[in-house]
This record gives sequence, C-alpha cells and structure tokens, in this order.
Amino acid sequence: MAGTVDTPGPGARRGRHGGYAYVADYGLGLQVIDVTDPQGAQIVANANTPGTAYGVTLAGGYAYVADYGLGLQVIDIADPLTPLIVGAADTPATPRTWPSRTRLPASPTAPPASR
Repeated sequence: MAGTVDTPGPGARRGRHGGYAYVADYGLGLQVIDVTDPQGAQIVANANTPGTAYGVTLAGGYAYVADYGLGLQVIDIADPLTPLIVGAADTPATPRTWPSRTRLPASPTAPPASR
C-alpha cells in the first residue's frame, strides 16, 4: 500500500481524477484528497453536502454525489481546492449510488440521458 488518509467520516464511495481522490464521506460531504504523492496524501478541501454523501461519480469537471435523503448534489470540481455545489436534483427514491448505465450530463443544467 502506497499511502492512506483517514477521512473525518467513514468514507463510503470514491472516485479519482487527475491527482485527486474524491470521497463521499457520509455526513461530512465530499472530501477532496491530494494523491499526487501517495506517501503524503492529504485532505485539501471538502464540500459539505446537505444530506449524507453516500456515493460519487466524476464526469466533465463535476462530482455527482448521491446525497442520501436529499437527492443528487452536483459539485463543480474544476478547481479541486474549492469544490462548489452548483446544483441539486430531488430524486423519487433515496439515492445511494449513481447508476453506471446512466450517462451523466455534460453540465449541471442538462438532464442525464439514459443509454
């Protein structure tokens, strides 16, 4: 194992893009971890979601967070050091993960398209 980081919460799901890992950290939102040096990996930012961050999918400069109890949160991660919630969508059921067979929108204003 190259390195570890203990997140403040239990850390549910994660994604990686560039030199950063993104962790859905339950009641503590989305944690952004700099992993460019695996031995010195560290949390560098977070976006505190209003619900319980249970799953995350990365696409097109956004993190799509399944926010248990409060739908889908869309977080702009163009600058990983300042993640910003830019949109949200209520879902008919309690989200836990974003289905991999669903194509994510190119922007937070465009609806996702099913395959």
